[in-house]
Amino acid sequence: MVVLVGGSLCAQEGGIELFAAETIHRSGKRVSLTEIYKKDVLHSDSREVSTASMDQWTEYRTVFGFDYGLKPDLQVSILVPYVVRELLVGGVRSEGEGLGDIAVIGKHRLYKKDWKQGSFNVSLIGGLELPTGETGETTGGVRNAPPAQPGTGAWNPFAGVGANVGSGRTRYDALVFYKANTEGSQNLENGDFFVASVSAGYRFISMDYPGPTVGVGVGLKYQHRGRAERAGTVVGNSGSDVFFAHIGVMIHPRPDLDVAFAVDVPIHENYKGTQLGREILAAFSFAIRF
Repeated sequence: MVVLVGGSLCAQEGGIELFAAETIHRSGKRVSLTEIYKKDVLHSDSREVSTASMDQWTEYRTVFGFDYGLKPDLQVSILVPYVVRELLVGGVRSEGEGLGDIAVIGKHRLYKKDWKQGSFNVSLIGGLELPTGETGETTGGVRNAPPAQPGTGAWNPFAGVGANVGSGRTRYDALVFYKANTEGSQNLENGDFFVASVSAGYRFISMDYPGPTVGVGVGLKYQHRGRAERAGTVVGNSGSDVFFAHIGVMIHPRPDLDVAFAVDVPIHENYKGTQLGREILAAFSFAIRF
């Protein structure tokens, strides 16, 4: 039996370079639109499981983002998602659509050092996911399970530290991130969430200002999800440790435009019990600065 939890819910997903160490300049503004596609399939331990019903979960997430520079080293952001989800388990299909959980985020750059054609930055990032998402979606008159609801109904704080160093056309980034999930709708408390990631990027096209630049980045991400609880009881088929490979492309057609595409795919998985686990995540973002 597969016990369904909302482990794939991450309202802080979206935007461009939201968890990078740089901040927007004072009084600077950026609006962004991000399209995210995610698909989970049934896993047991480190293996995908095939069933006659082809159990799976998919999500299409459209995220509006707004960033504002309060000070040169202080930035605030908001992410407003619209979510479409589909859950197929045991041949039964559930669909949910609506406003997702809004995330409010602050970023404070703690340290900055510049040199010719290079810099080093360290920032503290923190925020809160708000229970704004729909949690009462139904299919055929029956309330959907949490993974087929656009929202969680929970207040979820999160914090992280990001750092990067750039020199010439090369850049390296690192991030550690932790989210404490609280109890939400249907008495479900998703397990706490931890991510550690590293990546390297290279601008293979870099024209003189204000000419376009194009870069590619590759990275490795470790993701831990703790055990979920329902009404105070630990959910057996929950919790995971997964390593993802990441590849992305960043394009700046001009200084005030950002375009990004990224894909995450799992390369090593350890799921506790039998549960739906990640197969792929793809994201496309477009942003304008002013």
